[in-house]
Amino acid sequence: MYGLKSSNYGKTFKGHVTNEKIKIIYYAHPTETFNTGLEKAVVSSICSFLGDVYHINDWRSLCDALTQKTARQVRESLRQSIKRYIKGEMSKKGARSVGLRFLKEIKGGFVKSSHLILFNPSIFENLFPETCFPVTKLFKKRTYPDFCYGLIDGCDMVVAHGYPLNSRVKLAFRALLSLPSSPREVTEYASRLLRLIDGASDMVWSPGAFEEVKYALERGLKVFKFHNGKLEKISTMEGEVKVPFDDYCLRLYSKIWQPMAEVIYWLLYPPNSLIELRCN
Repeated sequence: MYGLKSSNYGKTFKGHVTNEKIKIIYYAHPTETFNTGLEKAVVSSICSFLGDVYHINDWRSLCDALTQKTARQVRESLRQSIKRYIKGEMSKKGARSVGLRFLKEIKGGFVKSSHLILFNPSIFENLFPETCFPVTKLFKKRTYPDFCYGLIDGCDMVVAHGYPLNSRVKLAFRALLSLPSSPREVTEYASRLLRLIDGASDMVWSPGAFEEVKYALERGLKVFKFHNGKLEKISTMEGEVKVPFDDYCLRLYSKIWQPMAEVIYWLLYPPNSLIELRCN
């Protein structure tokens, strides 16, 4: 698509790709699949499809991709924005411009050989590793979806997926969701999730990734869904199913579904494995 045929994945080079040639791909996905074998399969698929891609998924990979000056500027700019938000000097919607500026700064200081950057928003789990408190994670959560929409505004395309549901994954979810539980609200929500798993074909979406893909499509960006081990271009989210929240405002999605999903995908798709993902 971009005429990329490089085999120097992740390597530096002595020249410098001009800003105009660099394209950024936003990677929309459930947080529970971060750093799993599933993520590794997605990166491999993108490289096969588009060519040489540099994956920014943590602080080290970000620093390695930038000049030292830009790396310091990016961190300090974000740090100051977070301080302004905490002090009430920035609205939630103002965080959109922060996300956009963040990616513009990365593009401006990028020094890798690849023309393509795969940007993983899970980098904000803790962008300041020297601190004991994950301030960037909290900032991203409190300003969602505006901050992430700003990141998408700074990208050229989106690659996305939800929770793949092959037979092994479905079996694991059924086993965990069928365990005895109380109170009634929890039992009710677990039953609702069981019906969701039984009725889904091969994927359900996290609420966050679902809305991010919808936003990207509305913006006119090219969106590719990682499905059945391949990237497929999509133009709508009609017919796609997302995991519901509970009806009692008890945050059962984060208390029940997300911990289960994290355990299942880490066990079935461990980080050091590259697994063919099929719907059987």
